[in-house]
Amino acid sequence: MPIIQFPGLAPYRREPLTSHVRPHMDTSTTIPTEEIDSVSTLVEQVANWYVGNERVLFRGQRQASWGLVPRLGRMHLRLRHAASLEQAELRMLKDFDRLSVPYIGNRVVQDEWDRMALAQHHGLPTRLLDWTSNPLVALWFAIERPSEANEGAAVWAFDADEADYVENVSSPLEVPRTMVFRPRHHDARIVAQSGWFTVHKYSSSSDRFSEFEKLKAQRSSLRKFVVPKNFFPAIRDDLARCGVSRVSLFPDLSGLCEAITWRYEHLSDEGEYDAISSL
Repeated sequence: MPIIQFPGLAPYRREPLTSHVRPHMDTSTTIPTEEIDSVSTLVEQVANWYVGNERVLFRGQRQASWGLVPRLGRMHLRLRHAASLEQAELRMLKDFDRLSVPYIGNRVVQDEWDRMALAQHHGLPTRLLDWTSNPLVALWFAIERPSEANEGAAVWAFDADEADYVENVSSPLEVPRTMVFRPRHHDARIVAQSGWFTVHKYSSSSDRFSEFEKLKAQRSSLRKFVVPKNFFPAIRDDLARCGVSRVSLFPDLSGLCEAITWRYEHLSDEGEYDAISSL
């Protein structure tokens, strides 16, 4: 078996599933689910399942039980805006167009896809769901902060098909079904995070956006890696050694200051690990 050397980590052999990986069935769906306990374990599993595959995308979520729904679909709207998620989205995008002009800088926003991608990456709830082509970026988003519930985090993997990609659709509001969208690199965060999106179909009859893991066409292409919460502190350190941190993913002064703060702040899940951390 070939030996793989990953920056900042000890070399390892790429072999079939080993004893520290504990496969188990997700009883609520047919999606294959496995536990991982380190950066190297995730890298090993990605190499095992997706070697040579450039289409696979990843998403990190802080709670393993969360579904794959855009933030807008999880949002509790004020009463005056509660009639329709789609109408609320349109109003927020109009507000963004009107108020964002002083902050756009030298970014080139050519169309509605650019506008929505830029707004999404800077925190506006939209029908877009963030993904990345880099599994370590997804892992960082999953375990960046201590668990807020009595469960671990998850890294989702989606083996996209060419038929899933957006083509010849003038607006994200007009997709015929939930699809995959690769944004233009008009923003430093999108570049740093190797960003992709799924753009979710809206149903006016139910006033909901599609739940990705429940779509029959996509479910067979999903895999879920669960990270138990007790491994979060060590994984954070290993990711930092590999150059994956808030400042690398948010390359601005805010990202830098938060990265510096992390090196000095004791997080609630670190316990005795703080005494042996080398960072």
